[in-house]
Amino acid sequence: MRTWSNYGRLYLRHFNELDHELDARLNRAYEYANRYLSSFSSPLIAVFAKNILFLSGGLLVLILALGIYEEFVFQVEHVLTLITVLSAVGIICRNLIPDENLVWCPEQLMTAILAHIHYLPFHWKNNAHTIKVRKEFETLFQLKAIYLLNEICSPLITPFILIFVLKPKALEIVKFFKSFTVSVKGVGNVCSFAQMDIRKHGNPDWQPCNLDANAENINEIMHPLSNGKTELSLLRFTLTNPEWPLPSAAKYFVKSIRANALQELIKAKETCTNNNSNPITRSLLSFGTIANEYSSIANSVLDAHNVHEIGLRKSTHSTICSKAPKYSCYKNNEEIQESDFEQMLQQNLSDLTQERIENISISAVPGMKKMRVYKTEGRLEGPSDTLLNSIHGKNLHINSVNIMIADMCLSALYLHELNKRNKSANNQELIPFSSSSASVLREPVEKTPLLRSKHS
Repeated sequence: MRTWSNYGRLYLRHFNELDHELDARLNRAYEYANRYLSSFSSPLIAVFAKNILFLSGGLLVLILALGIYEEFVFQVEHVLTLITVLSAVGIICRNLIPDENLVWCPEQLMTAILAHIHYLPFHWKNNAHTIKVRKEFETLFQLKAIYLLNEICSPLITPFILIFVLKPKALEIVKFFKSFTVSVKGVGNVCSFAQMDIRKHGNPDWQPCNLDANAENINEIMHPLSNGKTELSLLRFTLTNPEWPLPSAAKYFVKSIRANALQELIKAKETCTNNNSNPITRSLLSFGTIANEYSSIANSVLDAHNVHEIGLRKSTHSTICSKAPKYSCYKNNEEIQESDFEQMLQQNLSDLTQERIENISISAVPGMKKMRVYKTEGRLEGPSDTLLNSIHGKNLHINSVNIMIADMCLSALYLHELNKRNKSANNQELIPFSSSSASVLREPVEKTPLLRSKHS
């Protein structure tokens, strides 16, 4: 029923990401995205659909029963047409009726989507239950009928867009190519963003605070990108191409991310208090709700550091259920077990994705029917230096392809948590210390999705 739109594929694509790598990433998020949009339903439409389904279904059963009793009924004119129309109406109405046993978990579904697609607007955080976010998300994940309609109409509409929209901006387009084209020895002219240069296009909001101390990485920033485009693309490229020699600035950034995450875990272990403000613990809790395998990895990392008191903020307006593992800071390191209901929710949400990951990541054995190497990302041997291994302290015993996918999911969640913390810290610094000041800083609306303008 739905597919990723062309705009969504451009918006969610990393720098230097191949087509099959993008497809594999979006395919893993497809089920979560479909469940998220399916969780929104109108009670009024559901009532009409139930009544129409009852009438059309009853009439269809009557015609079929008469046809079985007397075969001449099927020879009546337009009877087959009527059966076809009634069947189509029944299918449409059945899709409009929500599942009675559906549990509404928009925030957790959005977290699972974010872990795989890596890019989501900042204002969607904690607002996944709203109609506004749903409508904005539909621009990325649209109905297949609308997608096909756009493809059919595009040859007719594109000339008008070129004449009336792009023609007045021709000078800006030429200026962009002139400003962001660099010559690479052995390659030729490429876009400067494809170099993933943290010094030129990095964003301090998506970097650890201790990265600001390195003047070489910060002072040369000229055109920062919003939404963590440079940082996330760099992390993904280092995982899928572990043999790539990193530039000094990129190497420092990757090492700083892993060192900062390890320091935060050590800090959580020492404080042993409610760690809602700790990005790595929040990321691990969100990471553990994606799939059963990821839950075991998150628990293994937390247990390795003896982190047992991790608070998980629950919003009664945005999340109806929560299936993240719960911990309590006892002296004898006892754990509070999940209830049967929470375990059921976790199993229900992650079964399909776990099966899909297992089908993708089976070892390269000749003759295996489930092997789909062309849909995997990176090399089969997988990376050895990852964020998960860095914070765990030793190599995790999971499939090499899975470790790359899991590490990128956790890295994406962690960078978004870092961005949230840095933005909150910057907003608190900008708010004047006045009792009469009650203004709230808001995230600027991006006119260009990923390229931050000078005024933003």
